[in-house]
Amino acid sequence: MTPKESHMHLSRIVTAVLSLAIVLATLCCCRAASAGEAVTVDWDIVKRAVDVKAYGVNGPNMFDPNAANNATYLSGLSAITQQRGFIRLHGWGMVERSDSNNQYWLNADGTWNADKIRSALAGAAGAGLIPSIMINIPSGPGGGNDYQDVDRFVRAAASLVQIVNVDNHFGVKYWELPNEREAGFQSPGLTAAQAATLISACSRAMKAKDPSIKVGGPATAWINVDYIANVVAGCLGDIDFVSCHTYGGDGSASDSAIYDSAQAVQGAVASLRSRLSAISGGKYLPIYVDEHNLAWQGTGRIHTNKEAVYDAIVLSGVITGGGDASMYWHDAGSSMGLMDDAFRPYYTSNTFTMFNTWFQGSQVRSSSSNAAAVIAYATRSDTANAVCIVNRSAAQQTVNVVFNGFTPTTVDRYQVSSAGFSGPTAIAWSSIVGSGLTVADNSVTFLIARPPPSATLPVITAQPANVTVAVGQTASFGVSATGTPAPGYQWQRNGTDIAGATATTLTTAATTTADQGATFRCVVGNSAGSVTSAAATLTVTSISGGALAINCGGGAVGAFIADAYVSGGTTTTNWNGAVDVSAVTSPAPATVYQSERYGASFTYAIPGLAVGASYTARLHFSEDWHTASGQRLQDVAINGTRVLSNFDIFASAGTMHKAVIRQFTATADSAGRIVIAFTGVPTSVDDSAKIDGIEIVANVWTNRDIGSPALAGSVTSVDDTITVTGSGADIWNASDGFQFVAQPLTGDGTIVARVVSMQNTNAWAKAGVMIRAGTAAGAVHAFCCVTPGNGVAFQRRTLADAGSSHTAGSLSSAPRWVKLVRQGALLSGYESADGTTWRLVGTTTISMANPVQIGLAVTSHDNGRLCTAVFDHVLVTPSGNG
Repeated sequence: MTPKESHMHLSRIVTAVLSLAIVLATLCCCRAASAGEAVTVDWDIVKRAVDVKAYGVNGPNMFDPNAANNATYLSGLSAITQQRGFIRLHGWGMVERSDSNNQYWLNADGTWNADKIRSALAGAAGAGLIPSIMINIPSGPGGGNDYQDVDRFVRAAASLVQIVNVDNHFGVKYWELPNEREAGFQSPGLTAAQAATLISACSRAMKAKDPSIKVGGPATAWINVDYIANVVAGCLGDIDFVSCHTYGGDGSASDSAIYDSAQAVQGAVASLRSRLSAISGGKYLPIYVDEHNLAWQGTGRIHTNKEAVYDAIVLSGVITGGGDASMYWHDAGSSMGLMDDAFRPYYTSNTFTMFNTWFQGSQVRSSSSNAAAVIAYATRSDTANAVCIVNRSAAQQTVNVVFNGFTPTTVDRYQVSSAGFSGPTAIAWSSIVGSGLTVADNSVTFLIARPPPSATLPVITAQPANVTVAVGQTASFGVSATGTPAPGYQWQRNGTDIAGATATTLTTAATTTADQGATFRCVVGNSAGSVTSAAATLTVTSISGGALAINCGGGAVGAFIADAYVSGGTTTTNWNGAVDVSAVTSPAPATVYQSERYGASFTYAIPGLAVGASYTARLHFSEDWHTASGQRLQDVAINGTRVLSNFDIFASAGTMHKAVIRQFTATADSAGRIVIAFTGVPTSVDDSAKIDGIEIVANVWTNRDIGSPALAGSVTSVDDTITVTGSGADIWNASDGFQFVAQPLTGDGTIVARVVSMQNTNAWAKAGVMIRAGTAAGAVHAFCCVTPGNGVAFQRRTLADAGSSHTAGSLSSAPRWVKLVRQGALLSGYESADGTTWRLVGTTTISMANPVQIGLAVTSHDNGRLCTAVFDHVLVTPSGNG
């Protein structure tokens, strides 16, 4: 672990964040914790499988052979991890000379001390802990800034695998590099591109020694979503898991602020999972938060019940957020360890023992009526049904616990509180139902119940059926089954598990031609065993109703099909490194920008469209050959009309390897085609045109007046510009009046638009983006808008035919970018000056049945006048999570 106290700039950042959390807690939760909070567990609703290594610990003492072969130390680690949870070997002494300290692993010449390594790992092997070991290589063998020497790092990493797994047959599977070396935290640090290069090179060299290992990283100092995503984009083919750290601060913040930081981990991990899903092309990358603690230095709350509260929130939050494991910093030491200097476990270590003993199998749905006071987490397995109830408040609570789908006779209660660790205490379930469960202040309570004794093999009662859809549409498959206990579900595509597809129904992302003929089946299982359903076939028809994406010059990747529908030109790949997509909305996968079709002239004739229908053509460019402006100029025509003249990719992006997207409205011709012609300008240095990717997206917009505007609204569009005219009294209170230009959306998604201009019919006239549950005047909705006189606003109606709520943004008027994001029931509104850097305006929670309506809304706030608003850069992006 890098000594966090030496990085005061980070300390100030965290302190500021925690101070803000304290203010928010004061504003939003300004009451003492009270009796009567409720926890509900739905045992039949499985959220996801729990990795058997999910609840881990760092083991820096294992670098010292005297400790690593100490029976008390090994016994303590075995109890804490139950020989399941990860044990991460990390310590900066690892890359220092062993003749200066018994814990270090290097010889004087910078090579590895094989005898020291063998001795350090022998104890873990004898104790059966090797399957849990993850070895972190924080730097190369030169110390200092040696992590920037890629070649030296690669040689050292491969050599260590040779010693550990090839020469000594220890079979350590998990390897991680580097450690907290990211730019912005470490100086000099690694940029995301440099980290990706390092991980790729090391992974290949290490797997050349032992192909069975898993290699991951970059072990960032915090859950830095953008940095990690950019690293993964640059080394996707060589990285097997991602890792990061989280700490509650320097220990000076209040209990509430530190607990808030722990609860924020769930959302940060969820954001990282979402980004990884978007860029991974279907590859599942486990997320390991492999260092956590309530502080990055010793503090009075460590080794107390308050540390246990923090740990339980993080352990459960990482899994709930979509992560796969979290690891405590660290194993032993009077300052921060789970054991003291003599390897005697502190009572707080029982938190990890309980999680590793009981919280395995599958996470089920659990909820709390007030997560600011009580947090719930539950799992079920063949061994037990287990519930963790965290009381993060400073008051004793009486919690009303409700079990759906399972009724025990008795439960065993364990508790970590200021009184220490207690349990098991057998409690009649009827008493909990009747009187509630009493939990101490700042405590972690565990309820362990045995599942019903008998189990029956699942029986499939309804098989998945074949489905036919048009390209761009989603496809849904369903299965029904019975069994005791209630079975879990795992869908497969072409015989391979689909990550996260564990419900009775499966809805695909928007289909492409690459999905034609894919088969889908479901493995249904419980403790009695599993059965596999029949396979259903997906048939994908023409693209007339949906979308088509082409990887120009390359093969299929993500939703992009291999290069097709083209005449003329040549294909090539000139660049295998990272591509900067920061300046565009909804970029293609990085590999799309790494291949190209180029030539003096070439044409894509895209067939299968609806004659006369309107589509959006999105053209993806990135200059990967020329190093200055003016070298390559090209013209682009769509259906014979020139849309780009003397287009210079480098000048538009400002640099090489940076994505540029241009989009245009096009109408399918009488043959149901859109023809896109690329021509190099003969007078330029390079008279070759080029293109990296093409998307054709059906424009399915409809417009209507909502409520009873006195004057009828309208919409017109030319290329990328949409002009909306609307009347109406307002979008506010229990009933709205406005013009709505929308399309249906199933599941999660995003809409982005720039409000170029709007008439000032009233200071509260509004123009912006909306997600709405239907077209009734009083429908629930979220709305992020620009006004002529009152700036930007995030407004919403969370109950049908009820009042509205308002959160003010900046005082900016048009032109202004606005964005709405739907993630389940969570809706978030953003604003931006440039469409690149976004500021959150507000969030709300609204449950809306699919499909919802997503689009552009304009009201004049004066029912006798029409307000005209002009939008451009309008883009709806489904996330495929419906």
